[in-house]
Amino acid sequence: MRTWVDERGQVRYSPLPEKKPEREEKSPETQDTAGNEGKEKPPSHPVYNLENFPAADEVAQEDEELYYTWRDAEGRVHNTPYSLSEEKIARVSRPEKEEKTASNARVTRKDDADAPDYNPSAEAKRILGLEGAAGRLERFAGNCCSELPRIETFPLTADQGVGIRLKADSAIHRFSTGKSRFALIRLPRTDTEGLLRVQSFVRDGAFLPNLVFLDANFEPVRLVTDIAFDFSPETWSRYGFLEAFVPLREEAGERWLVIFTRERDLKGTTTITDGADGTTIVDHSPTGSLQVTIP
Repeated sequence: MRTWVDERGQVRYSPLPEKKPEREEKSPETQDTAGNEGKEKPPSHPVYNLENFPAADEVAQEDEELYYTWRDAEGRVHNTPYSLSEEKIARVSRPEKEEKTASNARVTRKDDADAPDYNPSAEAKRILGLEGAAGRLERFAGNCCSELPRIETFPLTADQGVGIRLKADSAIHRFSTGKSRFALIRLPRTDTEGLLRVQSFVRDGAFLPNLVFLDANFEPVRLVTDIAFDFSPETWSRYGFLEAFVPLREEAGERWLVIFTRERDLKGTTTITDGADGTTIVDHSPTGSLQVTIP
């Protein structure tokens, strides 16, 4: 038996052709009378021909889909049908992007206002955490952000994200929500609406981000807290991470982004429940690694 591999990577077995006895030379007269009848065609290739590979003709006639194997960013292996059709090749090489939506969060904007008939007492607002937009932003702006240290800034562009390491020796600022290390990011100027993806990697805990967007004068115009993060577990190629999506509002005059955490967040944890893997508890840390991109 002869073992060989076809163009699809499949292992084939073919019987070796029997060695035929040497033929007697025919006289010119016999060859003339035989004419073209029974004349053997020379093999198309000295090695790869039907005589050496008798099953190849059957393989070529099999109606099978071709596949190629690839690995995605999460480390998962996929088998994708392959076709010589240009239309299908374009579809495979440029897959449609998964539609992303903004994560749930508590958002306060500078131009927000309470409903005309909504007038709870100040005590009720304090107890329920329903302070008006002006009160919440004004209180936060009392300690941010014109005096914020600008030792290090991170420019974000539409086609290139930024990686941030908040370490023990990183700058600390006292916000109205408590002391915190922070990242100051310059936002891109764009006319298109989009989402901002914020990832916090889990390494002995994770930095739990809160966001405040600033105008060109470093005045707060939007505060985003209590964000509902999704969790992606660790793989062989990367750490696990918390992930959230926040809308970009360039038309509102937002030019800068400050990522910080709150003192009350440092006292808590994030609990992820997965039916297959059970429950994962992520401790909140005053330091950590972040990734900010525009998907």
